Order: sequence, then C-alpha cells, then structure tokens
Amino acid sequence: AGATALLPPVIFYSEFVMSDTVLPVLILAWLLCMHGWLSEGPVKHRYWYAAGTGAAAAYTMATHDRGGVVVALTGVVLVGVLVLRWAPWRTTLVGLGALGVGSVGAKALSWWLDRQFTVEPSKVGSYLIDGLKNPDILQRTLTRTTGQIWYFIVSTWGIGGLAVVVCLFALFSGRFPRPHRIVGGVMVALLVGTALASAAALPDDARIDNWVYARYVAYLVPVAFVAGVAVLARFSLRNVVLTVAGSVVLTLVLAKLVIWSAGKLLHTQVFIGWGMPDVTFLAADWSRLNMMRSTAAAFIILGAVALMLVAGGRRVLWAVGLSLALFAGFATATITEQVAYPHSDWRKPLATGFTKAAGIKPKDNLVLAWDLDGSLRMAQAFEVYDGRVWYLDPRWQPVPAAATALVTPLAEEGKAPESYWKEHPDEWYVERTNKQQGWMIWRKR
Repeated sequence: AGATALLPPVIFYSEFVMSDTVLPVLILAWLLCMHGWLSEGPVKHRYWYAAGTGAAAAYTMATHDRGGVVVALTGVVLVGVLVLRWAPWRTTLVGLGALGVGSVGAKALSWWLDRQFTVEPSKVGSYLIDGLKNPDILQRTLTRTTGQIWYFIVSTWGIGGLAVVVCLFALFSGRFPRPHRIVGGVMVALLVGTALASAAALPDDARIDNWVYARYVAYLVPVAFVAGVAVLARFSLRNVVLTVAGSVVLTLVLAKLVIWSAGKLLHTQVFIGWGMPDVTFLAADWSRLNMMRSTAAAFIILGAVALMLVAGGRRVLWAVGLSLALFAGFATATITEQVAYPHSDWRKPLATGFTKAAGIKPKDNLVLAWDLDGSLRMAQAFEVYDGRVWYLDPRWQPVPAAATALVTPLAEEGKAPESYWKEHPDEWYVERTNKQQGWMIWRKR
C-alpha cells in the first residue's frame, strides 16, 4: 500500500490540482465493488456492491471525460450479467439504477456548469470522432494508443504489465473464477479504451509526449500495480517466470511498433518533460525520449524484485514491499525535483505572479485578448476574481462596457504600444508593459 501510494504516476499528476487526484480512488472502488457484486455472498451485501459499481462509474464521468469510458463498460457488464444471469437479477437492476441516476446527475451538472461561462464548448468530442473515423489520421491514433499502453507498463516498472498479461490470460481461461475473469477483462478493456479515446482526441500539436502520453491511463496504475505484486507474491515460480516473460515481450512489441510508426518524430518534435516524467527518470535523461533505455530500466527493477522472491519466497515479502516503497519514494522525489518544481516555477509568473505584476485588483473586470500567450490565458482561467473575465480580440470585437482592465500582447518591436490596438477608444490607455512575459495592461480612464 505504501509503495502504491508513492508511485510517481499516482503522485505526479495530483500535484497540479487536477481530477487525477480523485480518479485512482474511484477506479479502485469501482473494480472492488464490481468484484464483490459478482462474487458469491449474502445477497444484501451484493445489493450494496452493485449500487457502488454504478455510482462509482457515474462519479468518474462527473469528474472527467475518461469517466465516459467507465460508464460505457459498466453498462455493458451490467446488461451482459443480467442477460446471462451471472448475478441475482435484482442486484443487477440496482446497479443499473445507480448508474442511470448518477449518469443523469453528472450530465445535469455538466450542463449547468457550461452555462455559467461564455467560452465556446469543448471540441474534445469532435476531435475524438475524427480521430477514430478519419482514415488519414487513424495510424496516428493507433500508434498513440500503443504508446500509451507501453508507457503505462514501463511507468509501473513492468509490474503493471504482469497484471495486463494475467488479466488477458484469465479472460480466456477456466482456471480463474468468473468474477476474476470479468473484472480482469474490464480492467484491460478500460486501459485500451481510455488509451484509444485519448489518443484520438489529442490534437496534432507536434509534441513528442503525445505519442506516449500516459496521464490519461495513469488512473489505472494503482490497481494494476497491486494486481501485479499479487502475481509475484502468489504465483508459483514457473508461472511467475512465464508472466514476466509475457510482460517483457508485450512491452518490447509495443515499443517497437511506436518506434517504427512514429519514426524520427520521436526525436524531432517538441520535447516536454512534464508529459513524460516516469520514462525520462528511468532513462536517467531529462532532455529526450529513449524508449528502449526506459524499457530496459523498468525490467531491471522487475527482475530484481522477481529474483528476491525466487530466492527467499514468501518469507521476504516484507523486504520486497519495503524495497518497492523506498524506490517509489526515491523516484517520486527525484521527478518532483527535476520536473514538478521547475514546471510550477515556470507557471507561477503566469498565474499569481502575473496578477501581482499587472496590478490586477480584486474588483477589476478583466478582458484577456485571444492572441495572448496560451499559457497565460489558461493560467488566468483558474484565478478567482470578484469581477468578470472575458476572452476576446479587442481589435475587431467590442470590449464590454463594464471592463476595467485589458491584457494584450506587446506591440510589434519598434512600434508604439498603442499600435497593437490602433482604433482603441480614447478612454483606454496603456498603463504598463512587461517585455519579459510579453504583455501589456490597458486601463480605462
């Protein structure tokens, strides 16, 4: 538990106040509830497990777009179990009811929130459909999907790969109880479905990390890591060796497919370390992506853990747990120092630092020009002002009469600041400029 909680994919994305802080817990609850509902036991308990399955799935959809995949899979499982009578039918209906009510609530919340803002609706849905249907970019979508699954396995030091291999095997084997088979298959389906959906929806912005971006599948890291450790601790020596071999082969095949398909783009596009913290740590290179070196490092760690268990058996489980927890803590601390802190230091001037430098007052009604630096505009979306905030281009869109401050990019070099907005009303003037950050503040007289 300590090692799982300290894993870099678990901690890293939660450092930036995103929904990724909540999702791993919801996914773990969802899978545990599903397993409890499908397992033999008192019917009154299975009612609660079924309700928990549907409610947890709906909660993920209210938290992030990835929850749509969770809800879809949950619906398929509930309907399939109802038809095949693999669980008491009344418990299944309770699960469907919880899923339906929760999903309607999530949609209602989204509908209400959308109407509190004046920005354009998200285009993620249209990007997703285009990425799946457009034959011209289908190869890109499939390559990104493959890259995300590769990253997922490597970021868990190959241990998550053991879970994937065993779940795939269990799905088609009668050696495992039905609840294990269903839940294992659902976990792999969620991994592939999330990777495919996010790969299709990501824009083509020439970033290397888009080929292997693993934030979206990282919410499955805790459950896959725990399942992988259970494989190491409970399987026989022969089965551990076979499972490790299967994980190694799968990961190498995934890596080679990405390298073959993306080619030189993995080295010539824009490198953003924030999107690849785990693999750059494993490669001990913070300046580029080295897929094979990261893969080798991950399986060296997995090999060391497997050898400890082979040599000492269950008597050394405490040492394995302690070693994994210590290494996870070291990896997380190193990534935080090398990636998280520099990123937050870079973002700070654009967020709270900008507010102070620009002299924005709590009561200001602020206009942000659309051609401002994107990082500045996005950071300001999370600032809390008493007044209103608008996004528009003052050169051709009317500035609201209630506006008191306006932020625009700097004018062209060598020209007067006012030349940016040549036809500005006389009541507006440039109060201050910041060449380092590339903005000007206009105020109303």
